[in-house]
Amino acid sequence: KRFCIFKKHSGTLRGITLVCLKCDFLADSSGLDRMAKHLSQRKTHTCQVIIENVSESTSTSEPISGCSLK
Repeated sequence: KRFCIFKKHSGTLRGITLVCLKCDFLADSSGLDRMAKHLSQRKTHTCQVIIENVSESTSTSEPISGCSLK
């Protein structure tokens, strides 16, 4: 079931990067579970979600929001 949900939304999730603001941990859309585990094991760490807008010729990244797991 989990794979089906991911597969259904994988196009939407493409271009998402999660960046830990306390260390150098990075995860793309395939690493959402790893980021959740990272944040749950390090209570003082937070992350920023970056969504990259990809067009035919250029790519820009735009910070969307910060997140933390509590």
